[in-house]
Amino acid sequence: NVVKAVKDAGIEAPPRSVGFSNDVTSAIRAAFAIAGAVGKGLLDSAEDIADLTFDLAEFANEKVVKKLERAQVNIDTINDIEDRVESLVNLSGSDQVKRDLVGEAAQNLEIKRQEYITALAEGFRLLREREAFNKVLAANVQDDRYEDMILRLTRNEAMSKYQTAFNHAARYVWLAARAYDYETSLDPGDPASASTLFDKIVKERQLGLWVQREPHSGQGGLAAIPYQLNANFQVLKGQLGIDNPQGEAAKMSLRSELFGIDATGPDAGASDATWTDALKARIVPNLNTLPEFLHHCRPFATPEEGAQPGIVIRFSSEINNGVNFFGNPLKTGDNVYSTANYATKIHSAGIFLDNYDAAELTLSPRAYLVPVGTDYMRTSSSPHPKIRSWDVVEQRIPVPYTINQSEISEPGYIPTLDGLDGGFGDLRRHGNMLMRKDDGANEVGFFDELYLDRRLVSRSVWNSEWLLIIPGAGLDVDPMEGLTKFAENVSDIKLYFQTYSHQGQ
Repeated sequence: NVVKAVKDAGIEAPPRSVGFSNDVTSAIRAAFAIAGAVGKGLLDSAEDIADLTFDLAEFANEKVVKKLERAQVNIDTINDIEDRVESLVNLSGSDQVKRDLVGEAAQNLEIKRQEYITALAEGFRLLREREAFNKVLAANVQDDRYEDMILRLTRNEAMSKYQTAFNHAARYVWLAARAYDYETSLDPGDPASASTLFDKIVKERQLGLWVQREPHSGQGGLAAIPYQLNANFQVLKGQLGIDNPQGEAAKMSLRSELFGIDATGPDAGASDATWTDALKARIVPNLNTLPEFLHHCRPFATPEEGAQPGIVIRFSSEINNGVNFFGNPLKTGDNVYSTANYATKIHSAGIFLDNYDAAELTLSPRAYLVPVGTDYMRTSSSPHPKIRSWDVVEQRIPVPYTINQSEISEPGYIPTLDGLDGGFGDLRRHGNMLMRKDDGANEVGFFDELYLDRRLVSRSVWNSEWLLIIPGAGLDVDPMEGLTKFAENVSDIKLYFQTYSHQGQ
């Protein structure tokens, strides 16, 4: 019944003739099959039980044999290893010495490793010490650098201020030498001439000796130059006639002496028309477009007021034999200055108008009289006077003290170029002067003297180019109408100069 039940369950018993089975799970399957058969009550035959017991005994025997076989294999393997180890020991002989050497080498290696660790720690300690030393050194160096920087900045500022002041002093000395040369007009080869001093002033690098703010000689420098110039001038001003100038007054007619238009004779009417045409031809529609006016004259109107017309008369003056004041051939009634004097300079100047009342214009007409060319004088010391030329620039010299500090704080202020009150290159521009009606006398009266202009004082009357500018704005509410009336009615324009001359040696 058990066998039948097992077969009914689909479990086949292991064959008896095969021997030991290699299926290790067969016993387990058989056990489960038997358990299942018993559970179902299928074991109802003793014969079947005997067969099952036999199968179980064979199964257990098979397991024991396999276990013994595995144990035998392990024993054989261990014996083989032991044989090989014994052979290795026999072959190696006595290795105690070598093991001792290996141990000693390992011990030495450990000692070296400890020494390396110690040296590494010492190195890191030195690095930390060096880092601390470098920090202290860097702090000291930084302090020294800041102290050095402050010292240099302070020294540079002091040197800059000194150099600026020295440059200003050199400029003043240079201007003084120029003024000395202009006033004396000595021949460049004369021992007292200042012609060789200008390069010396530029090359000078020390102030020299100053006593109570006065320059003195003896130590060279800038101080020696104005001291020598002043000493020479104290002697020369008497020899050259500067202390005792010759005074003179002259009234020059533009109509007859400059344009050569005769106001008398049978052709007076035609000459009046010629004179009128000459004035109208010199009317400029806008004085603000005239470069000389912008450069040398103070404006009388703002650009917002529009164009400003005016009469512009250009002429030159000359002091030579055979020509009049305007350089034209000398004729009767003309004015000339002496060629024996080395310098004839302006003391005061005026402008007089003929027949101005008929023009029905303002009572205070004004005009600009500006020398824009080159001044000429003769040498004062040579046996046969030579002509010297001067490009005079009327510079505005800065004031010595500053009250308002606002200009110094301006971004465009440069101490080496600008003074405390502007730069040395700033020009003194000319203003206009009042023109007077001519009463016909060659000399002016006391009241006319009050209207003379002294803006041109010390300038030579001999100049290569003059500008007489008569703005229309001072003649009538309509400037162009005023200029037209002026040209049609004024019969002559006369320049009046009060001069002083120096004879020379």
